Amino acid sequence: MSNAQELHLPEMVLHVLYEVDEFRKDIERWQMLDKNDALWNSALEVALLHFRVLREFFIECPKSEGRGDVCASHYVGDWENKTKDARAKYSVLGERFIKRVHRRLAHLTTDRYTEKDTAWERGEMLEAAEFLICSFKGSLAPPASEWFAKLERRRNRQILVGDISPGTESRTTYSA
Repeated sequence: MSNAQELHLPEMVLHVLYEVDEFRKDIERWQMLDKNDALWNSALEVALLHFRVLREFFIECPKSEGRGDVCASHYVGDWENKTKDARAKYSVLGERFIKRVHRRLAHLTTDRYTEKDTAWERGEMLEAAEFLICSFKGSLAPPASEWFAKLERRRNRQILVGDISPGTESRTTYSA
């Protein structure tokens, strides 16, 4: 990590908190929608976007020097070893799942057609993210533990691990 990155770690906390809060809100919003709701696809994509950002922060810190990316490993020593169990337990943290997310968010590809009936593991995404958030908060040492004092652990909400959402479902009508 460069000295510039290290100097900005306290300021980046607000951005990390933002991503956590937005992911939680977006998953809840997506869970409340019916698959035929016109907002279904946008709720799916926004939740996937924030999940991808959190996954990158917690699991896959970019290796490129000079990019300025900040990751959990910048705040917690030996973070990679602390996440081994999560990586093994949650398929949504793996490469196969994140490639689906990338294709969904960043590409117009025929994979969208062939995967249109593929489900999104919404409950597992939420459980994996909450596991990482809780592990991260519990692993912080001063001064980072003070910086992240506002990071809330999961509220006492029931997480349905088997909550699987259909893929693209809502219908959009286009007019000329």
